[in-house]
This record gives sequence, structure tokens and C-alpha cells, in this order.
Amino acid sequence: MPQTVSFPIFQTLRVTDYALYRPNEADAFVWNFRDGPNALIGVNGLGKSTLVALIFRMLTGPWDLNRRALEGELGQPDVAPVMIADRRLFARRVSDQARSAKAELSLRLGSHKLVITRRLDDLALVSFCVDDKQLPIGNDDRDIYQPTIAELMSTGSFFDVLIVLRFLVFVFEDRRSLVWDESAQRQIFRATLSTTPAEAQRTLSLQRIIVEADSSARNTRVQVNKARHALDEAVRTLQSRDENQAALYVSEKQL
Repeated sequence: MPQTVSFPIFQTLRVTDYALYRPNEADAFVWNFRDGPNALIGVNGLGKSTLVALIFRMLTGPWDLNRRALEGELGQPDVAPVMIADRRLFARRVSDQARSAKAELSLRLGSHKLVITRRLDDLALVSFCVDDKQLPIGNDDRDIYQPTIAELMSTGSFFDVLIVLRFLVFVFEDRRSLVWDESAQRQIFRATLSTTPAEAQRTLSLQRIIVEADSSARNTRVQVNKARHALDEAVRTLQSRDENQAALYVSEKQL
């Protein structure tokens, strides 16, 4: 049987000192998620999409799939969690650049309770608690946060965490169509239906080797075709020279 991938169950989102969600100077914005469906309703410009993006970024931080992965073949060698080009997604929405704004997300992954706190001006990790135990932050998310999230979700890597979040948990405008996208389907099946997280990671590594070999074969084929074309040109040149020399010999004899 495949491993059970743990999807995030959101419990509470608390946003402080962020002008977009601040009823007054003293209050914080708090969203207590209820069991079952939760609806976020409001007129345009209130920040509904920003709030959903904020929840996503609380989990991923300033890391995402390579833009080429969102548009091309998922699982290429250069596809890995990479730092997003602009960390100031939420800072641009408010006049004070979110200098003191923070967000805290409480959620469950399987039987584990997580509390994640990030700054909103650059998405930097402030604190990370698992089952009421404060974990060290490290130099950046790659040191402790990303491996821990991947382990708690029972995925092969943080790359698979991003695959699950982007294609199964959240729906954004740039999400690829899973129904007609062969590459996205293959990655979803690999990440969620592998027997173990290690097998999911090994399958991804083998796929990357195949993609690298295919790319190398394509490049070699291009070079071979160029060499073949140059050889054909050289043969035609020699044939043309021989014909010209023969014509010149006959003309000299006739003269």
C-alpha cells in the first residue's frame, strides 16, 4: 500500500500589524477555521486572494517551484524549490511596507500540530513549533523547516510538498490543468502513490537522469546533424571542383 500523504488542516490564522487586515490600531486579524467548508466572501479589493496567497506562503515561505516547472516539464534537473524573485509580495500591498507585520498559522499534519510564524515584509521564518516544541530556524528554510515539513507530510522531499500544495491543496490562476497535463499527472501520482517517501524521491531522481540523458541525446543529435551537413557540403564542393577541373582541361585542349 502507498504511504498516506498528510494534507494540511488549517486551524487558525492570526495576522498582526498588517494594514490590509487591521480593523483598528489595536486589533489583530484572526481567522478561526471551522470543520468542513469555510467561505471567504467580499467585494473586489478587500484582499481575499491576498489572504489565500498568504496562507500558501506561510507554508512555503520564500520558496517555490521554478517558473519553468510551472510551464514546462515537471521534474527536470533544474526544477527544485527555488527562492521566489520577489519576497515583498505582501509588503507592496500596504503603505508602510509591512515593516512590523507578522502572521501566525496553526495547522495539523496528520497527528502533529504545527505553528508557523513569518514576517510579511520578506516571508522570513520567525518561529516554527511542532507539537508545542520550538524547533531551531537555521540559516534559512532549507536547513530544518523544509525537511521537517516533508517528513510530516510523508512526501519524498519539499519539492513534493510544493507539488501537493500547488496542485491539490490550493488553486491559483497559474495552476496547470491536471486533467490534460501529462507531466503534472505523472508528478502527482509519483508524489502521492509511491509506497514510501524514499521511493518517491528515488523515482524523481531516476526521472531526472532520464531527462538529462534525453537532453544530452538531443544536443548530440544536433551536433551530429551539423557535422553531417558540413560533410555533405564538403563533398559537394569537391565534386564541383573536380567537374570544373575536367571542363578546364577539355577547354585547354580545344584551345
